[in-house]
Amino acid sequence: MLNSILVLALLICVCATAMRRMAGTNANLRLRLAALGICLIQLVAGGPRVELVPAYLVAGVFAVFVAIDMTRKVPAAAANPSIQGLPPSRSSGAFARTLVRWTGIAGGTLALLLAALLCAAFDSLDYPAPTGPYAVGTSEFRLTDTAREELLTERSGDYRQILVRVTYPALNDDAFASLPRDTIKGMAAVVTGAMWPNPVTVSWGAIVTPARRNAQLAATQRRYPVLIYSHGMGGNSEMNTVLTQHLASHGYVVMAIDHPFLNSGFRFEDGTMIGAESLFDSQFSNTEEQDRKREELAVLIENSRDVPLARLAELIRERAAVNRPQEARWESLHELMSADQRFLLDSLSSLPPGSLLAGRLDLDRIGVFGMSSGGTTTHLTCTRDPRCRAGLNLDGFQPFLIDLPPLRVPFMHMASERNFQLAIAHESAGATSYFVRILGTDHPSFTDFVLSLHRLRSVSNMLGTIDGERMLSLVNDYVLAFFDEALLDRREPILHGATSDRYPEVVMLSKE
Repeated sequence: MLNSILVLALLICVCATAMRRMAGTNANLRLRLAALGICLIQLVAGGPRVELVPAYLVAGVFAVFVAIDMTRKVPAAAANPSIQGLPPSRSSGAFARTLVRWTGIAGGTLALLLAALLCAAFDSLDYPAPTGPYAVGTSEFRLTDTAREELLTERSGDYRQILVRVTYPALNDDAFASLPRDTIKGMAAVVTGAMWPNPVTVSWGAIVTPARRNAQLAATQRRYPVLIYSHGMGGNSEMNTVLTQHLASHGYVVMAIDHPFLNSGFRFEDGTMIGAESLFDSQFSNTEEQDRKREELAVLIENSRDVPLARLAELIRERAAVNRPQEARWESLHELMSADQRFLLDSLSSLPPGSLLAGRLDLDRIGVFGMSSGGTTTHLTCTRDPRCRAGLNLDGFQPFLIDLPPLRVPFMHMASERNFQLAIAHESAGATSYFVRILGTDHPSFTDFVLSLHRLRSVSNMLGTIDGERMLSLVNDYVLAFFDEALLDRREPILHGATSDRYPEVVMLSKE
């Protein structure tokens, strides 16, 4: 609301500038002061937002005009309109000055229209309140693995670090409501953090969530089951916040890992910031012929609805072989993320006494899940680490998955409409497995972007056709049901066809 008021106030100032003779000098000055005041309130109350940059530029121009007006006497201003930042219409070069003035007015109008469009496109809906019986708290802690030297930095002697964002069932006492609300990165910060990490833009467009920072852990249960989450390449630990808060409200402690050098805007303890620059290595770029061949095979794979799974696996291997060095590099990055997950698992049994979670985690009930590359990493971890008692992959796939040993723990593969590849891992599984394909979805549909970027559907189909709030509800229901059944031994009807009418867009295969 405040963003719209700012754009409207600045647009009124532009109109008043265009009609300066009618509005008068004093009215122009008052309108500009009011607009600058609104701009200041917006910056303080709502924080700087990247979608308002065009409006900030217009406000900056008006601030210059106000400074000029305030340093001159009002009678002089009345006699000479040029000191409002507007050249007089009757003097030498009047035509050129008039042209400049109207060009500026037109430019300001276009800038404000652009700001209005960006606000409409990036305007985030309120994050839905979790539906579970628990309030939700969040906190963070850092871990340094002194057994692993950091391989993605140019400096020697650096050890691998991870940042862990914890979302958990919170004690909803009198102090809970007074705690600060949790905020997460908006889409603008995700993009700028991945490409140009810096402290100026990292908080732009921050989104307020229903959780509270550093709340007390709920005392209802002595120990809580644990879920480890990993983000996609170039993403961050907050990209499935709606899901993690939903799980926490139903009694899970969710630990979301930020994987440095592979995420957007990682900040080290000394304040140093890095983005996902490790993902953009030119030495692994394809030749034109390789790109053509990969594209041909990608089309075949995407249209593999009726292709036998053995033939689909052949196509996937053939595509991977087109540029084996690049595929090997992607596999090594997923190995690194899997090592981060296993390092966190190692650390859970040795949390400092007196810390929020010490002695409160049920280490016999641990699940792992992730989105995109985080889902692929989960598959990798759950084939190797027996501490993973259940795993879930949100639309992640890499060719090396099809040659991993069969999964021996309960696993759910959730896939977008055109992703048939995960059916290979589902079919080969040696334990309970679910393959859930959701019609009307695309890859980003499995993140909170399906909510925060809902207004971009008219210009892009990257979010699919499914309604954003419905998609979030669907993912929440299936993920919670899976972990409840796999870790808590509850039989969940939604996984066995009893409630299929609720989500007709779900196509599910199961093995038990």
